[in-house]
Amino acid sequence: MCYPIGDGELSEGLRGVGRKLDIEGEMEYIYFLRETACVAIWELLWVRPQLTDTGLIRKPELMNAIWEHQPGYALGCNAQEQAGLHDTLGLLLYALGVEDRELEGSPEHMITVTPAAGTDFIGFWR
Repeated sequence: MCYPIGDGELSEGLRGVGRKLDIEGEMEYIYFLRETACVAIWELLWVRPQLTDTGLIRKPELMNAIWEHQPGYALGCNAQEQAGLHDTLGLLLYALGVEDRELEGSPEHMITVTPAAGTDFIGFWR
């Protein structure tokens, strides 16, 4: 990953997992091992969906890679989604005192398994 990745594009915990190479006068680069790169790319998809729209990232293979390399992350992310913790509008309304609206999760944001897809999620290799 390289600049310009904003502070809100990757979770703080994930930014701590990446290895930084900071060369004076150069932009900051964050490197991830293969086992954690799938999670970094998953988090980027929240703000950069064009990565899958263009075919650069294949989402079914990416989700399979997350389940293979980081199953705890997949379980936690899915639990948060089911609880509605990614429902930005609902959380905002709740913060403003509107409590009669239930938080909603979205099945399209769940990390699922596609058995026949494999784990090779980088689209430009093919």
